[in-house]
Amino acid sequence: MATQTYKAVARYRDDDLKKINPAAYSAIRSYQDDYEAARLAGDSAGMDTAHAAAEDIRSRYGYRTHEDGSGYIPIASVSSGGEQLLEEARARAEAQIDADRESQRAQSGAQYDALQKQAYVTRMQTEQSLPLTLAALGYSGGLAETTALAARTDYQNVLAELGKSREEAYRAIDRASNEQALELALEFAGKLLNARQFDASLLQKQLDAEADRAAERESEQRTLAYQATRDSAELDYKRQVQQAELAYKKQRDAAGDAAKGQTAATSAFRAELSRAELAAKYGDFSLLRALGVDPDAYERAYLEKGGAK
Repeated sequence: MATQTYKAVARYRDDDLKKINPAAYSAIRSYQDDYEAARLAGDSAGMDTAHAAAEDIRSRYGYRTHEDGSGYIPIASVSSGGEQLLEEARARAEAQIDADRESQRAQSGAQYDALQKQAYVTRMQTEQSLPLTLAALGYSGGLAETTALAARTDYQNVLAELGKSREEAYRAIDRASNEQALELALEFAGKLLNARQFDASLLQKQLDAEADRAAERESEQRTLAYQATRDSAELDYKRQVQQAELAYKKQRDAAGDAAKGQTAATSAFRAELSRAELAAKYGDFSLLRALGVDPDAYERAYLEKGGAK
C-alpha cells in the first residue's frame, strides 16, 4: 500500500460508511491508495480516475467529499448546489402535476362530450321516429306534441345532469392535484430543511476541524519555541562548561601539572563534570559551582530532561 503523506482537509473519513457497509468502505480505501500512488507519481489523470471511482461509491450513500477524499458533503446540501437542484426538481414535479391535471380534465371532458353527443343523437332519433311511432299506434294531434315536448325536456335534464357530473369530476381532479401539490411542497420543504441542517452540521464540522488545526499549529509553535529556548539554554550551559574546562586546565598548569598533558587534564575535568552533573541531578549543585558552572544554566538546559545527556 502506498504511504499517504498528505494532510487531510477534514477529519471525516467515510466513518459512517465503514459501519454500514465495510465492503464499500474497503473499496474506497483501495481507490484512495490508488489516488496517493498516482499523486506520488505525478499522474493527474490517475488521481482524477481514482477520486471519481471513490466518489461514485459515496454518491450511492448520499454524500461526496473534498478533492483529497476527506470530509462529508451531502449531495443535497445547499453549499454544494443542492438547493438549486431541489428547486429544479420541485418545479419539474409541479409541472408534471399540472400536466396530469390538465390531461385528466381533458380525458374527463372528452367522456362527457361523448355522453352529451350520445344524448343529442338519442334525442334526434327519438324526434325523427316519434311521428311514425305515434301514427302506427293511432295517436295524433296534441298527444304527439306533448310526447315530443317530453322528449326535449328529458334531453335538457340529461344535459344538466351531465354538466353537474362534469363539474364534479373536474373538482375531484383539482382536489387530488391540490393534495399532490401540498404533499410535494411539504416533501421538498423537508428536503430543503434537511439540506440546510446538513449545511449547518457541515459548517460546524469545518469550524471544528479548523479549530483543531489552529490548536495543532499553536501547539507546534509552542513546542518549537520551547525547544528553541531549551536549545539556547543547552548551548549556554555547554559554553559555561567549556569556559570552566579552560579555567580548570589553567589551574592544573599553575599547580605544576602541565607535564601530564592536555589530554589528561581534559579527562580529569570530564570526570569531575560527570560527578558534578550526577550530583546536580539529585539537587546538589555544589560540585558544579566548584567547577565554575552556573547551576541555573544547568537547570534551564536539563532539569526537565532529568540531567545531562
